[in-house]
Amino acid sequence: MAAQRFAESGHRPDPAHLYRYHTKALVGPWRETRARAMADALHAGQIRRDEGGRHKLVWLVEGRIEERSPDPPVAVRVRRAPPPPGV
Repeated sequence: MAAQRFAESGHRPDPAHLYRYHTKALVGPWRETRARAMADALHAGQIRRDEGGRHKLVWLVEGRIEERSPDPPVAVRVRRAPPPPGV
């Protein structure tokens, strides 16, 4: 399945990161590539292709592509100092 997606999109998924678009109005689903997140934003009407420039996209509303690691955050153990003697 991943090989088919790579063949269709031309972009190799980055297993270390996930991407989605985020605007004031909408938040897209997490995707394996930045290109898929941009395509989601385009289909949702949050960005458009620039008429004058090739391959340039323009945000119609304030937005960005968010990036995160698919791994859950590592739990951090907090050790408390022992109470002073006699307390």
